[in-house]
Amino acid sequence: LIYVYFEDKDDLILGICERALQMLGQRFQAAMARQVRGVDQIQSIGRAYVAFSQEFPIYFDALSRFQAHEPAVAENHRNELACMRAGDHVHSLTARAIETGIADGSIRTDVGPPMLMAVTLWGFMYGTRFGLIGNIVIGIIGLISDFLFKWANRRLFPWSLP
Repeated sequence: LIYVYFEDKDDLILGICERALQMLGQRFQAAMARQVRGVDQIQSIGRAYVAFSQEFPIYFDALSRFQAHEPAVAENHRNELACMRAGDHVHSLTARAIETGIADGSIRTDVGPPMLMAVTLWGFMYGTRFGLIGNIVIGIIGLISDFLFKWANRRLFPWSLP
């Protein structure tokens, strides 16, 4: 009965990924809304990403598989195009937070294109979280996330956190 809604297994996984990205986008929007400065929005987004990966490991795994696959022709998989759009939306939220930070002075003006930096930060967080699943106690993930935020602060922001 499930294949009435999905063409095949790949289409089903893409549907799961689309839902995961929609949920992640909602969390990013909520994280941004709680902060005023761009730098604080970025940190809040990072923490929301880590929390999402811990609270929804199945969705996180599905996203990992989606990111690792080779895209098909969009006409063949309508859910693939929907996933790509949802992913672009998630990255655009991070880029918007970077733009806010540049405008308010909490992020350096020479950081480069905000969308490129958004994807770079996503890669840092994804790589850290993915590499740690099953290997390190969850509490250590918070310490590593804090380290990454401090590292990013030194690279992106005009001032350094202690």
